[in-house]
Amino acid sequence: MWEKWSRTWNNRKSDSLALCAHIKADGDIFVTANTHDFQRNLQKLRIWFPNLCILEPEEALREVQAMSKK
Repeated sequence: MWEKWSRTWNNRKSDSLALCAHIKADGDIFVTANTHDFQRNLQKLRIWFPNLCILEPEEALREVQAMSKK
């Protein structure tokens, strides 16, 4: 049980730190396989970072492809 909790906690911590680094670098699209953990706070984050999108890899690929067609 401890190992699973520790792994989950470390994954969430890593995602949070990666998002902070991403925002600091003025990135708009943050890609993670674990979008669920960010969804409840996404509206609050968008107050400060209105262009921020948190997407899963497949969604990010479609978004970038759509951007390149414009």
